[in-house]
Amino acid sequence: MGSFIYKVIPAPAHGKRAKGAKGIAGRFANGLETAINELAAEGWEYIRAESLPSVERVGITRRKVETFQNVLVFRKASDAEVLETPSETPSTLDKRGSFFRPKPKPEPNQRIEPKATAVEETVEDVVEDAVETVSETVENIAKD
Repeated sequence: MGSFIYKVIPAPAHGKRAKGAKGIAGRFANGLETAINELAAEGWEYIRAESLPSVERVGITRRKVETFQNVLVFRKASDAEVLETPSETPSTLDKRGSFFRPKPKPEPNQRIEPKATAVEETVEDVVEDAVETVSETVENIAKD
């Protein structure tokens, strides 16, 4: 499967003014949109926003306080592997919408032989060894 590089940035705490962005919610949405679009232009894919706990020391007594930090998570393909887009046509999509490659059908008169696995070969070797051991034991008993 693909390997990715992830980038986590702090979510904007304040909105950005823009023409058409009205109110606090509009400015905040504009700030969030700007942050996502800037990284998308660099090839980063937006994954999700997270709110994670963080323990900080505050005040003169440096007491511990748990706060939550909001972050945005992005990813992009690592340099070793480039994201591949499926080249199949939509006609090869199954019911779930995923791509599949059907197995080639054998010709009507062609017989498919099962391949021997390592386990089957090992079992055959063990049986041969057991038969040889029994034969040697019977010969030794007959000599005595």
